[in-house]
Amino acid sequence: MAKPDTENGKRPVTSMEEIQQGWHEFTLRVEQLEAERTVLEQENKALRSLLEKTIEYRQKSHGELVNLIAGLVSKLPINDVGVVVSKLVEHNAHVNEVCAALAHGKIEANMLQPAILKVLEQTKRALTAAVKPTVEELIRLDAPFETRMLQSLITQPESFFSPEFVRANRCFVKGQLPRERIVREFGEPALAGFNDLTTDPKLNPRPKPEEIVLAFKNDFEALLQQDATLPADKRKGLLALHQKIQRSRASTAEAQAQKNAFLKLSFILELLHYYTHQNTESSEGIFAQRLPAVIEQLVAAHSQNNLDEKLLHSAESLLAFVAGLDQRQMVVNNTGKSGGTGRTLSLFSRCGWKRCLNWKG
Repeated sequence: MAKPDTENGKRPVTSMEEIQQGWHEFTLRVEQLEAERTVLEQENKALRSLLEKTIEYRQKSHGELVNLIAGLVSKLPINDVGVVVSKLVEHNAHVNEVCAALAHGKIEANMLQPAILKVLEQTKRALTAAVKPTVEELIRLDAPFETRMLQSLITQPESFFSPEFVRANRCFVKGQLPRERIVREFGEPALAGFNDLTTDPKLNPRPKPEEIVLAFKNDFEALLQQDATLPADKRKGLLALHQKIQRSRASTAEAQAQKNAFLKLSFILELLHYYTHQNTESSEGIFAQRLPAVIEQLVAAHSQNNLDEKLLHSAESLLAFVAGLDQRQMVVNNTGKSGGTGRTLSLFSRCGWKRCLNWKG
Protein backbone atom coordinates (compact mmCIF):
# COMPACT_ATOMS: atom_id res chain seq x y z
CA MET A 1 0.00 0.00 0.00
CA ALA A 2 1.51 3.36 -0.98
CA LYS A 3 2.17 5.93 1.78
CA PRO A 4 1.05 9.54 1.52
CA ASP A 5 3.63 12.11 0.32
CA THR A 6 3.78 13.68 3.77
CA GLU A 7 4.96 10.42 5.29
CA ASN A 8 7.73 10.11 2.69
CA GLY A 9 9.14 13.52 3.70
CA LYS A 10 7.64 15.33 0.76
CA ARG A 11 5.41 18.29 1.40
CA PRO A 12 2.90 19.51 -1.08
CA VAL A 13 4.03 22.37 -3.27
CA THR A 14 2.89 25.76 -1.95
CA SER A 15 0.77 27.53 -4.41
CA MET A 16 1.54 31.04 -5.64
CA GLU A 17 -1.66 32.31 -4.07
CA GLU A 18 -0.60 31.11 -0.60
CA ILE A 19 2.83 32.71 -1.02
CA GLN A 20 1.33 36.03 -1.97
CA GLN A 21 -1.03 35.91 1.02
CA GLY A 22 1.84 35.24 3.57
CA TRP A 23 4.47 37.49 2.01
CA HIS A 24 3.38 40.65 3.80
CA GLU A 25 3.42 38.94 7.22
CA PHE A 26 6.84 37.45 6.42
CA THR A 27 8.39 40.80 5.53
CA LEU A 28 7.00 42.38 8.68
CA ARG A 29 8.55 39.61 10.78
CA VAL A 30 11.97 40.05 9.12
CA GLU A 31 11.87 43.80 9.69
CA GLN A 32 11.00 43.24 13.33
CA LEU A 33 13.94 40.82 13.78
CA GLU A 34 16.32 43.26 12.08
CA ALA A 35 15.18 46.04 14.39
CA GLU A 36 15.67 43.81 17.45
CA ARG A 37 19.15 42.84 16.22
CA THR A 38 20.11 46.50 15.81
CA VAL A 39 18.92 47.27 19.33
CA LEU A 40 20.94 44.34 20.72
CA GLU A 41 24.06 45.50 18.88
CA GLN A 42 23.70 48.99 20.34
CA GLU A 43 23.18 47.57 23.81
CA ASN A 44 26.25 45.35 23.44
CA LYS A 45 28.35 48.31 22.30
CA ALA A 46 27.14 50.38 25.24
CA LEU A 47 27.90 47.56 27.67
CA ARG A 48 31.33 47.05 26.07
CA SER A 49 32.10 50.74 26.34
CA LEU A 50 30.97 50.78 29.98
CA LEU A 51 33.11 47.74 30.75
CA GLU A 52 36.19 49.25 29.10
CA LYS A 53 35.72 52.53 30.98
CA THR A 54 35.34 50.62 34.25
CA ILE A 55 38.50 48.59 33.60
CA GLU A 56 40.42 51.69 32.53
CA TYR A 57 39.32 53.51 35.69
CA ARG A 58 40.35 50.44 37.72
CA GLN A 59 43.79 50.44 36.12
CA LYS A 60 44.39 54.13 36.70
CA SER A 61 43.01 54.20 40.22
CA HIS A 62 45.03 51.13 41.20
CA GLY A 63 48.19 52.62 39.69
CA GLU A 64 47.64 55.88 41.56
CA LEU A 65 47.04 53.94 44.78
CA VAL A 66 50.27 51.96 44.30
CA ASN A 67 52.21 55.18 43.64
CA LEU A 68 50.72 56.75 46.75
CA ILE A 69 51.64 53.74 48.89
CA ALA A 70 55.12 53.61 47.31
CA GLY A 71 55.65 57.29 48.14
CA LEU A 72 54.64 56.69 51.75
CA VAL A 73 56.79 53.57 52.03
CA SER A 74 59.83 55.38 50.61
CA LYS A 75 59.65 57.81 53.54
CA LEU A 76 59.75 55.09 56.16
CA PRO A 77 63.08 54.43 57.98
CA ILE A 78 63.54 50.94 56.55
CA ASN A 79 66.50 49.65 54.57
CA ASP A 80 64.70 47.53 51.98
CA VAL A 81 62.48 50.30 50.59
CA GLY A 82 63.43 49.40 47.04
CA VAL A 83 62.36 45.78 47.56
CA VAL A 84 58.96 46.76 48.98
CA VAL A 85 58.32 49.26 46.21
CA SER A 86 59.40 46.74 43.58
CA LYS A 87 56.87 44.25 44.93
CA LEU A 88 54.15 46.89 44.83
CA VAL A 89 55.02 47.72 41.23
CA GLU A 90 55.11 44.03 40.33
CA HIS A 91 51.62 43.61 41.83
CA ASN A 92 50.41 46.66 39.91
CA ALA A 93 51.83 45.26 36.67
CA HIS A 94 50.00 41.98 37.25
CA VAL A 95 46.72 43.82 37.85
CA ASN A 96 47.26 45.81 34.63
CA GLU A 97 47.90 42.62 32.68
CA VAL A 98 44.65 41.09 33.90
CA CYS A 99 42.70 44.28 33.18
CA ALA A 100 44.23 44.56 29.72
CA ALA A 101 43.33 40.95 28.96
CA LEU A 102 39.73 41.64 29.97
CA ALA A 103 39.53 44.81 27.90
CA HIS A 104 41.55 45.07 24.73
CA GLY A 105 44.50 42.72 25.28
CA LYS A 106 47.30 45.26 25.63
CA ILE A 107 48.87 47.31 28.41
CA GLU A 108 49.14 51.06 28.19
CA ALA A 109 52.71 52.22 27.65
CA ASN A 110 52.33 55.33 29.79
CA MET A 111 51.79 53.52 33.08
CA LEU A 112 52.65 55.54 36.15
CA GLN A 113 55.87 54.60 37.92
CA PRO A 114 56.84 55.47 41.51
CA ALA A 115 59.40 58.25 41.79
CA ILE A 116 61.79 56.10 43.80
CA LEU A 117 61.95 53.50 41.02
CA LYS A 118 62.65 56.21 38.48
CA VAL A 119 65.49 57.44 40.68
CA LEU A 120 66.88 53.91 41.02
CA GLU A 121 66.75 53.36 37.26
CA GLN A 122 68.51 56.67 36.64
CA THR A 123 71.11 55.77 39.26
CA LYS A 124 71.79 52.39 37.68
CA ARG A 125 72.20 54.01 34.26
CA ALA A 126 74.59 56.60 35.72
CA LEU A 127 76.63 53.92 37.49
CA THR A 128 76.81 51.79 34.35
CA ALA A 129 77.97 54.81 32.34
CA ALA A 130 80.64 55.59 34.97
CA VAL A 131 82.24 52.15 34.68
CA LYS A 132 83.83 52.70 31.25
CA PRO A 133 85.81 55.92 31.99
CA THR A 134 87.03 54.49 35.30
CA VAL A 135 88.22 51.29 33.60
CA GLU A 136 89.92 53.34 30.89
CA GLU A 137 91.62 55.40 33.58
CA LEU A 138 93.02 52.24 35.23
CA ILE A 139 94.28 51.00 31.88
CA ARG A 140 95.84 54.38 31.11
CA LEU A 141 97.60 54.40 34.49
CA ASP A 142 99.13 51.00 33.59
CA ALA A 143 97.79 49.22 36.66
CA PRO A 144 99.02 45.60 36.96
CA PHE A 145 95.69 44.10 35.89
CA GLU A 146 95.08 42.05 32.80
CA THR A 147 93.66 44.42 30.21
CA ARG A 148 91.08 41.92 28.99
CA MET A 149 89.73 41.53 32.55
CA LEU A 150 89.31 45.27 33.01
CA GLN A 151 87.66 45.68 29.62
CA SER A 152 85.20 42.90 30.42
CA LEU A 153 83.78 45.06 33.22
CA ILE A 154 82.39 47.53 30.66
CA THR A 155 79.96 44.96 29.27
CA GLN A 156 79.78 42.59 32.28
CA PRO A 157 80.07 44.56 35.55
CA GLU A 158 79.04 41.48 37.55
CA SER A 159 82.31 39.75 36.62
CA PHE A 160 83.96 41.99 39.22
CA PHE A 161 82.59 39.60 41.86
CA SER A 162 83.78 36.40 40.18
CA PRO A 163 86.46 34.34 42.01
CA GLU A 164 89.00 35.15 39.30
CA PHE A 165 88.50 38.89 39.64
CA VAL A 166 88.39 38.75 43.45
CA ARG A 167 91.85 37.11 43.45
CA ALA A 168 93.14 39.66 40.96
CA ASN A 169 91.85 42.51 43.16
CA ARG A 170 93.48 41.06 46.25
CA CYS A 171 96.74 40.59 44.38
CA PHE A 172 96.64 44.20 43.14
CA VAL A 173 96.28 45.51 46.68
CA LYS A 174 99.12 43.33 48.01
CA GLY A 175 101.46 43.51 45.02
CA GLN A 176 101.05 39.84 44.17
CA LEU A 177 99.98 37.78 41.15
CA PRO A 178 97.70 34.77 40.61
CA ARG A 179 99.59 31.64 39.60
CA GLU A 180 97.13 30.94 36.79
CA ARG A 181 98.00 34.27 35.13
CA ILE A 182 101.74 33.56 35.15
CA VAL A 183 101.24 30.06 33.74
CA ARG A 184 98.84 31.33 31.09
CA GLU A 185 101.03 34.22 29.92
CA PHE A 186 104.57 32.89 30.46
CA GLY A 187 104.35 29.14 31.00
CA GLU A 188 105.42 26.80 33.84
CA PRO A 189 109.18 27.63 33.65
CA ALA A 190 108.45 31.22 34.71
CA LEU A 191 107.35 30.00 38.16
CA ALA A 192 111.00 29.68 39.19
CA GLY A 193 111.15 33.44 39.75
CA PHE A 194 108.25 33.50 42.23
CA ASN A 195 107.53 32.56 45.82
CA ASP A 196 104.39 30.52 46.50
CA LEU A 197 102.46 32.38 49.21
CA THR A 198 99.53 29.96 49.40
CA THR A 199 100.94 26.44 49.75
CA ASP A 200 101.83 25.55 53.34
CA PRO A 201 102.99 22.07 54.44
CA LYS A 202 100.75 22.16 57.53
CA LEU A 203 97.94 24.63 56.96
CA ASN A 204 97.31 24.27 53.23
CA PRO A 205 99.41 21.47 51.73
CA ARG A 206 97.38 20.88 48.54
CA PRO A 207 95.64 24.09 47.38
CA LYS A 208 93.87 24.28 44.07
CA PRO A 209 96.17 25.61 41.31
CA GLU A 210 93.82 28.50 40.53
CA GLU A 211 93.89 29.61 44.20
CA ILE A 212 97.67 29.89 44.49
CA VAL A 213 99.08 33.41 44.83
CA LEU A 214 102.67 34.27 43.90
CA ALA A 215 105.12 37.05 44.70
CA PHE A 216 108.30 37.99 42.88
CA LYS A 217 111.49 36.80 44.56
CA ASN A 218 113.80 39.49 45.89
CA ASP A 219 116.50 38.55 43.36
CA PHE A 220 114.05 38.11 40.51
CA GLU A 221 115.98 40.19 37.98
CA ALA A 222 119.21 38.24 38.59
CA LEU A 223 117.34 34.93 38.29
CA LEU A 224 115.70 36.11 35.08
CA GLN A 225 119.05 36.95 33.51
CA GLN A 226 120.42 33.51 34.41
CA ASP A 227 117.35 31.64 33.12
CA ALA A 228 117.96 30.46 29.55
CA THR A 229 114.79 28.37 29.26
CA LEU A 230 112.47 31.30 28.67
CA PRO A 231 112.23 32.87 25.20
CA ALA A 232 113.36 36.46 24.85
CA ASP A 233 109.84 37.83 24.49
CA LYS A 234 108.73 36.00 27.65
CA ARG A 235 111.67 37.37 29.62
CA LYS A 236 110.90 40.86 28.38
CA GLY A 237 107.22 40.52 29.34
CA LEU A 238 108.10 39.18 32.80
CA LEU A 239 110.52 42.04 33.41
CA ALA A 240 107.89 44.57 32.35
CA LEU A 241 105.34 42.95 34.69
CA HIS A 242 107.86 43.04 37.55
CA GLN A 243 108.52 46.72 36.97
CA LYS A 244 104.79 47.39 36.77
CA ILE A 245 104.27 45.69 40.15
CA GLN A 246 107.15 47.65 41.66
CA ARG A 247 105.73 50.95 40.43
CA SER A 248 102.31 50.03 41.79
CA ARG A 249 103.76 49.32 45.27
CA ALA A 250 105.91 52.43 45.42
CA SER A 251 104.95 55.53 47.42
CA THR A 252 104.55 57.72 44.37
CA ALA A 253 101.79 59.83 42.87
CA GLU A 254 101.45 57.31 40.03
CA ALA A 255 100.88 54.42 42.44
CA GLN A 256 98.42 56.47 44.47
CA ALA A 257 96.50 57.40 41.31
CA GLN A 258 96.17 53.69 40.48
CA LYS A 259 94.82 52.90 43.94
CA ASN A 260 92.39 55.82 43.82
CA ALA A 261 91.06 54.72 40.43
CA PHE A 262 90.66 51.17 41.74
CA LEU A 263 88.76 52.44 44.80
CA LYS A 264 86.44 54.49 42.60
CA LEU A 265 85.79 51.47 40.41
CA SER A 266 85.12 49.30 43.49
CA PHE A 267 82.65 51.86 44.88
CA ILE A 268 80.76 52.12 41.57
CA LEU A 269 80.55 48.35 41.00
CA GLU A 270 79.60 47.57 44.61
CA LEU A 271 76.77 50.10 44.47
CA LEU A 272 75.61 48.94 41.03
CA HIS A 273 75.60 45.33 42.26
CA TYR A 274 73.46 46.28 45.26
CA TYR A 275 70.89 48.22 43.23
CA THR A 276 70.65 45.31 40.78
CA HIS A 277 70.25 42.65 43.52
CA GLN A 278 68.35 44.43 46.29
CA ASN A 279 66.25 41.34 46.93
CA THR A 280 69.28 39.32 48.05
CA GLU A 281 71.82 41.92 49.23
CA SER A 282 71.92 43.40 52.72
CA SER A 283 71.89 47.19 52.83
CA GLU A 284 73.87 47.25 56.10
CA GLY A 285 76.65 45.20 54.54
CA ILE A 286 77.29 47.71 51.78
CA PHE A 287 76.29 51.08 53.27
CA ALA A 288 77.62 50.48 56.79
CA GLN A 289 80.73 48.44 56.00
CA ARG A 290 82.06 48.27 52.45
CA LEU A 291 81.33 51.72 51.04
CA PRO A 292 82.49 53.65 54.16
CA ALA A 293 85.76 51.73 54.04
CA VAL A 294 86.24 52.64 50.37
CA ILE A 295 85.57 56.33 51.05
CA GLU A 296 87.95 56.35 53.99
CA GLN A 297 90.72 54.62 52.01
CA LEU A 298 90.21 56.99 49.11
CA VAL A 299 90.40 60.21 51.12
CA ALA A 300 92.10 59.55 54.44
CA ALA A 301 94.26 56.43 54.20
CA HIS A 302 97.30 58.21 52.75
CA SER A 303 96.85 61.60 54.41
CA GLN A 304 98.90 62.31 57.50
CA ASN A 305 97.23 65.43 58.85
CA ASN A 306 95.40 67.29 56.09
CA LEU A 307 92.71 66.11 53.73
CA ASP A 308 93.23 66.57 50.00
CA GLU A 309 90.55 68.79 48.50
CA LYS A 310 90.60 66.90 45.18
CA LEU A 311 90.02 63.60 46.96
CA LEU A 312 87.18 65.14 48.95
CA HIS A 313 85.54 66.19 45.69
CA SER A 314 86.05 62.64 44.35
CA ALA A 315 84.38 61.20 47.45
CA GLU A 316 81.53 63.68 47.09
CA SER A 317 80.97 62.66 43.47
CA LEU A 318 80.87 59.00 44.52
CA LEU A 319 78.41 59.66 47.34
CA ALA A 320 76.16 61.42 44.81
CA PHE A 321 75.56 58.01 43.20
CA VAL A 322 73.81 56.79 46.36
CA ALA A 323 70.13 57.24 45.57
CA GLY A 324 68.62 57.24 49.06
CA LEU A 325 69.30 60.00 51.56
CA ASP A 326 69.15 57.54 54.45
CA GLN A 327 71.63 55.24 52.70
CA ARG A 328 73.97 58.15 52.00
CA GLN A 329 73.75 59.19 55.63
CA MET A 330 74.57 55.63 56.68
CA VAL A 331 77.77 55.75 54.64
CA VAL A 332 78.74 59.08 56.20
CA ASN A 333 77.95 57.97 59.76
CA ASN A 334 80.10 54.85 59.43
CA THR A 335 83.12 56.68 58.02
CA GLY A 336 86.09 57.43 60.25
CA LYS A 337 85.43 54.99 63.08
CA SER A 338 89.13 54.10 63.19
CA GLY A 339 89.95 57.64 64.33
CA GLY A 340 92.76 59.89 63.09
CA THR A 341 92.32 61.49 59.70
CA GLY A 342 89.31 59.25 59.09
CA ARG A 343 87.59 60.91 62.05
CA THR A 344 88.23 64.31 60.51
CA LEU A 345 86.77 63.04 57.26
CA SER A 346 83.66 61.89 59.11
CA LEU A 347 83.21 65.36 60.62
CA PHE A 348 83.63 66.91 57.20
CA SER A 349 81.01 64.54 55.83
CA ARG A 350 78.40 65.24 58.45
CA CYS A 351 78.53 69.02 58.18
CA GLY A 352 78.55 69.02 54.39
CA TRP A 353 81.45 68.57 51.95
CA LYS A 354 81.08 71.82 50.01
CA ARG A 355 80.43 73.96 53.09
CA CYS A 356 83.56 72.61 54.82
CA LEU A 357 85.69 73.03 51.72
CA ASN A 358 84.69 76.70 51.57
CA TRP A 359 85.21 77.22 55.30
CA LYS A 360 87.98 79.74 56.00
CA GLY A 361 88.26 79.06 59.75
